[in-house]
Amino acid sequence: MGHLPTAAVKNKITKITPTKTHTRSFLPGKCWVSDTKGPMRATSVGGCKYYTVYVDAGSGMKVVRFVNSTDAATQQANFAKDMAWSKAQTGRKVKVFRSDSGSDHPVLPLIVNDMAISMMTMAMLSHPGLAKRWWTEAVNTAVFIQICVPHSSNATTTPIKAFTGHKASLDKRREFGCNAYNMANEPEKRNKLDPKATKYVMMGYAKHQKAYKLYDLEQKKMVTSVLVQFRENVPW
Repeated sequence: MGHLPTAAVKNKITKITPTKTHTRSFLPGKCWVSDTKGPMRATSVGGCKYYTVYVDAGSGMKVVRFVNSTDAATQQANFAKDMAWSKAQTGRKVKVFRSDSGSDHPVLPLIVNDMAISMMTMAMLSHPGLAKRWWTEAVNTAVFIQICVPHSSNATTTPIKAFTGHKASLDKRREFGCNAYNMANEPEKRNKLDPKATKYVMMGYAKHQKAYKLYDLEQKKMVTSVLVQFRENVPW
C-alpha cells in the first residue's frame, strides 16, 4: 500500500490515549513529587512570587515553600530541608523524587491537586478588604485544610495522620481574613484603661503549635494565639 500524502496524514491524526500502566505504590516518606507555580500577580508580604508544593505519594502529605526565585540553588536548598524533615518524621529515606522542572508534567498536577489549591486560595482572598499580597497565607491555609481531610474517595485516613501518625482536626477552623480579637494573656497585669483584647485579622493556623495566626493591623506584625474570639461575616 502506498504512503498517504502529508496533508492526508495530518487530517487523520487523532488524540492517542496513553496505555494504562500499573501505578506503583509507596510507603509514606519513600516518594515525593513537587510542582512549582508562579509568578503570581501580586508579590507577597515576604517578597515571594512563586510557591512549590511537595507531596508525599504514599500518604498525600503536603509541604509548601514560598520563594522569590526558582533558581536551582533555592530549589535544592528547600528540597534538602523537606527531605530531611520527611526522614525524621517517617524514619524512611526518600528513594524517588519527581519534579515538574518548570514543565507541565502530565501526572504531577493530579497528585499535587494544584487546581484545588488555587481555587481555595482565590476564594479566601475574595474576603472584602483583604489585600492580594496575603496570598502566601491563603495558600498555607489551603494546604493545611487539604492534609486534614482524606485526599481521595478510597482513602481511609487523612494525609497528616498517615504520614505523622498524629490526628489533626478542623473543628476549630475559622473564616480566613475575618476579624479576630486576641485576649490579653495576663489580664491581671493589664492597665484598667487598656482594652481587654486587640483586634487582628485571621491569617490561618500555626505550623508547630495548635494556635491561630493573626495579623496585627496597628503593629504590622504576625502573632499566634489560642485565646481568640472571632467575628465572622462582619466587615472590617
